Amino acid sequence: MDDMVKSKLKKGFITWFITTTLGLVGVLVIIAMMVYILFEKIEFFPLFMAFWLSIMVLVVLVIYKDFKRILIDEASQTLTYYSMYRPFGKSMVLHQYKGYIVSEEYGAYETYKTLHLIDTSNTTVFKISGLFYANFDELCQAIPLKPIKTKHLGFWKYVQLVCTGRIDITKL
Repeated sequence: MDDMVKSKLKKGFITWFITTTLGLVGVLVIIAMMVYILFEKIEFFPLFMAFWLSIMVLVVLVIYKDFKRILIDEASQTLTYYSMYRPFGKSMVLHQYKGYIVSEEYGAYETYKTLHLIDTSNTTVFKISGLFYANFDELCQAIPLKPIKTKHLGFWKYVQLVCTGRIDITKL
């Protein structure tokens, strides 16, 4: 019996990820060239373009923070994930968490569910996004925690949850 649940990426996301990564490398090369031009002689246009391209890079890096390779071991009740920011992985013992909340996020082309683990201080600490995973429901069912009911988040809490991934749910 295999009690290990592994995340499976949506096919469309793999193409998007590769395209975005290649585009990000290209933008970083352009930024480096513009910074080099700035050191040669100061001009407004390269400075302006380097600034906006840097903002684009930051937006892509924020999106990458939610992309993880997730392994849930149901027998030992652990969740291990690997990401661009944690290439060697991090393991989390699930019984040390209070529960989880499920919320909806809105993208340009679809609405998708997200699961946020809640620690003992009632703060969201880990996010699994339905945008990336074909087996999102299977991942959710493999987590041996109870859902925590919350009221409607409200606009500012929703923005905070989407951008930072952390909110205190005691005030909801």
